[in-house]
Amino acid sequence: MRKLVFGLSLVAIALIAVPAMAQEGTFTSDGDVRMRWDYFGNYTDANDDTQDSYDVWPYRARLGATGRFTDAVWGRVELQAAGWWGDGTSSYNYPMPGASPSFEGTVNLYQAFVTLDGSTWDWQVGRAEKALGHELVVGDNDFYNGFVFDGIDVMADFSSVDLRLFWNQIDETFTSREDTWFGGAYLDVEIGKTHLEPYLLFLKSHDKGAGSFFGEPGEVYTLGLMWQRPMNEERRGWDLSLEAAVQGGEIGVSGSEADNKGYIFEGWFGWGFGGAGRVHLGYLLASGDDGTDADNDAWIDLFADPHAYNRLGNLDLFAGGFSNFGANNIVAGNGGMTNVSDINVGYNWWGGEKHHILAALHKLDFVEEVQAGTTDTDTGLEFDSEYGYSYADNAKFVVGFAYLNGGDALDQLAGGSADSITRGYAQLHINWGE
Repeated sequence: MRKLVFGLSLVAIALIAVPAMAQEGTFTSDGDVRMRWDYFGNYTDANDDTQDSYDVWPYRARLGATGRFTDAVWGRVELQAAGWWGDGTSSYNYPMPGASPSFEGTVNLYQAFVTLDGSTWDWQVGRAEKALGHELVVGDNDFYNGFVFDGIDVMADFSSVDLRLFWNQIDETFTSREDTWFGGAYLDVEIGKTHLEPYLLFLKSHDKGAGSFFGEPGEVYTLGLMWQRPMNEERRGWDLSLEAAVQGGEIGVSGSEADNKGYIFEGWFGWGFGGAGRVHLGYLLASGDDGTDADNDAWIDLFADPHAYNRLGNLDLFAGGFSNFGANNIVAGNGGMTNVSDINVGYNWWGGEKHHILAALHKLDFVEEVQAGTTDTDTGLEFDSEYGYSYADNAKFVVGFAYLNGGDALDQLAGGSADSITRGYAQLHINWGE
């Protein structure tokens, strides 16, 4: 902890000194600190008879500086320290996708990029967050420690059309044939009050055993399309989001190649009543593999943000695909956000700029019985609630509670009868300079 404090002190001095030393251009500094209490009950086995309930106190601190050197050139550097209270000797890894750099208990480089602005085309080179659409396939994992990508992004703005091309290196092996690469194209076309967003993504993983992205070699092509009508500022009238994607390519399964044929769909319809809040009905389906042939029919979870948009419930039981934390939950053997369906209803209420309330109900099921060692698909019924309070413009409190009443599939995973799974959290988030 002393090393952490010392490192953050040096960063703070540097951020204060940069504007003073600058002879030209504009420099700004910013930061945020987030502290959370997180409690989990029966998370590992859904059994009241064993002592597996626990709580952790994770924290995350970021300090950043943005400099605009000319009208066309600017850059950003952001440092992060993340861990949990008492992390001096513990090896516990708070959730984050495993392909991302680790940010535990020390100061690390979170973002560092330079942007070259053109009249139409902009170039961004370095390490940066990337959140595409509603983060169903690529997100920033902001509820936890964050997720960043190293590489090059090229962005263009053609009036009502935005285009993003990118090429990222996920893993360096010092042997080019074994590196892991991720790239793609994302298009956002504005049509009246709606947006049409097609995308094509490609990921190639090297053969490096358990250290590779899939645990074995493979390549995945993802073709998707989202159509959305966002909620308006008055929160009145209807909003809609529909997104579907299919996957191709091949992945090595125990030494033999299998064709990828997975798919995913997510959609919701909402109706806003202004000051009376908003109700919505949603559905998510990520394919599973029935094991009847050599093809891989399961959706391959890439870099989704499973917590965003109350996706699959705030217990995050299906967030474990590439997260060390997710490997500790009872459905982790399912492989994260795959082989799952979710029918959900929810209600949001905003009390001006100060208050926000969420209440949601999720009917969760496995898609295929053969996954996760079950002969049934009924995972259970989850209830989520959350209250947010803005103490000031830069200080926000959030408390949340999630409860799952297990179904027949969870009973089988628990070895008989599953007891309820619960999660509670309370968070303080402070930011400045934005």
